[in-house]
Amino acid sequence: MERTNYIVNTWMLAVLIHSALFTVGFFILEGELSILLLLYTLPMGLLFSIPAFLLSLLIYTPLKNAGIGSRIKFIIWILLSLSTIPFGFYLFCALFFGSELFSDLIIVILPGCVLALLSILIRNKQSFQLLKPQNTFYETNMV
Repeated sequence: MERTNYIVNTWMLAVLIHSALFTVGFFILEGELSILLLLYTLPMGLLFSIPAFLLSLLIYTPLKNAGIGSRIKFIIWILLSLSTIPFGFYLFCALFFGSELFSDLIIVILPGCVLALLSILIRNKQSFQLLKPQNTFYETNMV
């Protein structure tokens, strides 16, 4: 359950930061602050990032169980998480809108990747705690 909590919290942090920065960017460009824009970008950010979220859930367990060091797992986790964003966005666009929308909106993916990296780095302490190998050697195994 802690794996799911970690991924959900990191995902929500990235979506929240993305929506807030999008709203601030709109304010800088247009000169008006719209809370409705923030209320619009939050659900749209959640909707379009669901495939990447689900892919992250799938790749986390095999990565955690891999027999490599925590730092290497953390680097692999970052790379895999960042690669799920364009892949998940492409799947979403291809299934519901056609793949031509993906090429039109590829610029939207870049801030999402940057913010996913930022949210993982903000939560790096939790990442290392979840990725470190579990000690499975107990005293009762010695008998």
